[in-house]
Amino acid sequence: MTDVFRETLMGFAERVEGLHGVSLVGRDGIAIDSVVPAEDNALEVVSAEMTGILSHLSAADLGIDPANLRQFEVKSDRATVVLSAVTSEYYLLILLAPGAHSGRARFEARKAGAILEKELV
Repeated sequence: MTDVFRETLMGFAERVEGLHGVSLVGRDGIAIDSVVPAEDNALEVVSAEMTGILSHLSAADLGIDPANLRQFEVKSDRATVVLSAVTSEYYLLILLAPGAHSGRARFEARKAGAILEKELV
């Protein structure tokens, strides 16, 4: 893990209110680096589940190719989860509190993704 990954994720965490965690994950669901403001393993569980959902969407032949997916958002009463592509193989996984502004998180994810992409290519 490079300092650029850590610095970028820390900066992201500082700019997004209501953040429960942000992680740079591969399509296999394995985290490269994470920032979790509160000690909680929910981010790891969500990471595994979200990448599984992407696989199921691809297998269902709905025309959704995970390699071309830019952003994906799921909202519930307990949390909002945003996946934002960095490259075709890596995503930012963002876990937000209920009511948190996901638009701000998606905007910051695009900015952070541009920085991280340079390190991953």
